[in-house]
Amino acid sequence: MSTSTMAAGSTEDGISLNDVVYLGRQPILDASLDAVGYELLYRSGPANLATFGDHSAATKAVLVHTLLEFGLRDLTGERLVFVNTPPSLFLDGAYRLLPPATTVLELLDGAVYDDAVLDELDVARAAGYRIALDDADSLDTVERLLPWLDIVKVDMLLCDLDEQARIVESVVRNEPSVLLLAEKVETWAEFERARDLGFGLFQGYFFSRPAVLSRRKLATDKAMQIQLLLELQREEADFSVLEGIVLSQPSLSYGLLKMTNSAYAGLPRRVASIREALVYLGATTVRQLVTLLLLTTEGVTNLEAARLGLVRAKMCEFLLTSHGRRLQSAGFTVGLLSVMDAVLEQPLDAVLDPLPLEEVIKAALIEHVGLLGRALDAVIRFELLEPGPLEESGFELADVSAAHLAASHWCDTFWPAARAGAA
Repeated sequence: MSTSTMAAGSTEDGISLNDVVYLGRQPILDASLDAVGYELLYRSGPANLATFGDHSAATKAVLVHTLLEFGLRDLTGERLVFVNTPPSLFLDGAYRLLPPATTVLELLDGAVYDDAVLDELDVARAAGYRIALDDADSLDTVERLLPWLDIVKVDMLLCDLDEQARIVESVVRNEPSVLLLAEKVETWAEFERARDLGFGLFQGYFFSRPAVLSRRKLATDKAMQIQLLLELQREEADFSVLEGIVLSQPSLSYGLLKMTNSAYAGLPRRVASIREALVYLGATTVRQLVTLLLLTTEGVTNLEAARLGLVRAKMCEFLLTSHGRRLQSAGFTVGLLSVMDAVLEQPLDAVLDPLPLEEVIKAALIEHVGLLGRALDAVIRFELLEPGPLEESGFELADVSAAHLAASHWCDTFWPAARAGAA
């Protein structure tokens, strides 16, 4: 990753704070030129530029954008994901947000990997993560870290032909299971030469320049994130408290649901509420995610849509009081997610597609069918002042009106009080 001066609309680390976020994605190919994975790269804008002053902050921004705005499976499918990993990300455990089975953690050539970091490399490899050395240009660097490596990425521009041959010979002799990746391959002749030398993986402009992808940033409220983070620091986190804080932040709720599906494929079943997602992810993972959000996001940008989502959520919950806690919780989720098209400025079906939601919840949101859908329909009809058609939903006007009054009171008191307490 390249470093340059700070750009407008960035933090002291040069990390972009624009409403639109960007990622670079470059394929990693095998000798048959089939993609086996993608490297994800920090990008500060649409022009394929990476403007930042701190590798750790840039990589954490990549993690947040990958897991929340884009979705890992949308970016890489079932292929490997390669991510630059400075020493600090091993020590604070942020890399664990990515799934071990498909993640390659790239060590930065020139960074200091002391005994504490090397110990964490052992932990990461035992968990199933692959470790690569990025931008290798000398045999000394490779041999020092070779016992911890699964992949060696050799910089074909900085490393002359003799040094390339020495690296290949040493790796094959000492750690034959380690894969060799030729990066910055510029021409077909360089590809053939690297392949003949013993490289099995390839990356470079000759195959594909990094594609720059963009997505609208999720709006989040730092005060609420701080309160959530404080609660997460407790040894025994109270998931009832966590749920209440997360539910007050529509975009964070959406992000957690999306992350549950994106980073942890193969759920035993679909989830019906934010609480189930929190329990599934666990306090440690949620703590790491919120920490990253605190470093990379700004405040709520659409307060009216956020407040409407909260009122709808609480109204649906009130209307389903007699149907059990699980259905009430699902009703809150339905109401909350019903405004995400406005918050994210995307069609609702596109917003819902990457979330690990039960089909009844998606059907309620898209088609307003089932008990959940009828509750949402009643809430929206009340907002539109359509009391006559409201009866078609199966709910009485008096009950919906009472739910609206209670929900509005809850929103007016809970949200400001929670924000003040977190400040």
